[in-house]
Amino acid sequence: MSNRSRILTAVSTIAVAMLLSTPAHAQGHIEVNASDSTKLVSRTIPRLGQSITTRSAAATLLFNDTAVVIQMTDEALQNLGRTEPAEEKSSVARLVGAIVLASVKTMLDRGISYPLSGLDHAKADGNKVLLVARDGKLIFDSVDVNNVKPMHDFDESEAKDFAKRINVAIKRAR
Repeated sequence: MSNRSRILTAVSTIAVAMLLSTPAHAQGHIEVNASDSTKLVSRTIPRLGQSITTRSAAATLLFNDTAVVIQMTDEALQNLGRTEPAEEKSSVARLVGAIVLASVKTMLDRGISYPLSGLDHAKADGNKVLLVARDGKLIFDSVDVNNVKPMHDFDESEAKDFAKRINVAIKRAR
C-alpha cells in the first residue's frame, strides 16, 4: 500500500469515526472509492463555463487547466446541521454538538481532484457526466454525497455542454 493510500485510508477512517459520533441531523456524507491519482484539495471557486452543479445542489464538478474537481456546494455545507430537533439540550450537549459539527464541516470542506492528463475523454449520457480515464475506468462515478450520486444528477443539456468543454481542456492538458 502506497503512502498516499495509507493517508487516504487514515483520513477516511477519521471522517467515518467523526460522522458516526455526530448526531444524525448534523451529518454530511461523502463516499469515494479513491484511486492513486485522486487527492484531497482545497475547495475551488467554480467559474462560469468550467463548472456544473447537480440538480440537488449537493455537489459541483469543475475543472481548471490541470485537474477536474468534485466538491460539496457551499449551500450543502451551509445546510449541515440546520435541522435541529425540537428536544431541549444541555449546554454541554450543545457545545459538544457544535464542536463535532465544526469538525465534520472542516473535513467535508475539501474537493477531490483528478488530473486532466489521466482522462481519456468525457461524455454525457442523459443526466450523467461520465469521466473516462485512460485505463477505461469511470472517475468519480462511485462518489456519493448525502445519498446522491453527483455524477448522475445533472441537467441533461448542461451535462452535454460540460462534457464538450472538458474534452477541450483534456486535449490541452496532454
